[in-house]
Amino acid sequence: MRPRRIGATRLRRHNPHTLMAARTTLRRRLAIAVAVAAVGIAGGARADPVPPAEPALLQRIHDVRQLSREEAALGYPVRLQGVVTYFEMSAGRALIVHDGREGQFVVFDQDPLAPDAVAPGDLVMIEGHTTRGGFAPNVRGERIQRIGRGVLPAPKHVPYARLLSGRHDCDYVEIVGVVQRAWTSDGAARTLFLDIAVEGDSVRASFFEFAPGDLERFIDARVRVRG
Repeated sequence: MRPRRIGATRLRRHNPHTLMAARTTLRRRLAIAVAVAAVGIAGGARADPVPPAEPALLQRIHDVRQLSREEAALGYPVRLQGVVTYFEMSAGRALIVHDGREGQFVVFDQDPLAPDAVAPGDLVMIEGHTTRGGFAPNVRGERIQRIGRGVLPAPKHVPYARLLSGRHDCDYVEIVGVVQRAWTSDGAARTLFLDIAVEGDSVRASFFEFAPGDLERFIDARVRVRG
């Protein structure tokens, strides 16, 4: 059986004016379809965040941590109050402040703090602005005021696997394990490091304040560490 040439047969029967009108209509439909597709693509694309004329002042850690990396790079002003849970005493360039719900990493890389400026457990007020950060939005501190002594948050007991996920970044946590190795760093700002066996793996903890005998007495000791 010979194939039926349906398309060709029908075209031969059409009037030339009818064919021209049909082609014009087809072109219009194609143009409309392309225009709709272009609008759909443009509408689906995500535009880069544009900083508002007067950025809102962020006063909650939760609001800072909800920012995307692109939004944090816009430099929103912040004023945060919380309790210091970590302070890098050796260089004075970083600390973590906790408001009872979440923690936030704050850097003072442009104007480092003195070693005795603050201590874990201090209630502070920090002013600065947001930065992109490597893992989550950071705050670049510009001013810090020590209000007094605060209360450290209740530590979270987090399984080791969840610690690796990054979901508890800047949280105040507690781990229990056995110290496998202990050593101190060289240089003026000496730091004690402990490798602690936890749930079949190892967690490394650092301490800026320690006694001379800690290096030996912690080996094979079962310890409870918070930070």
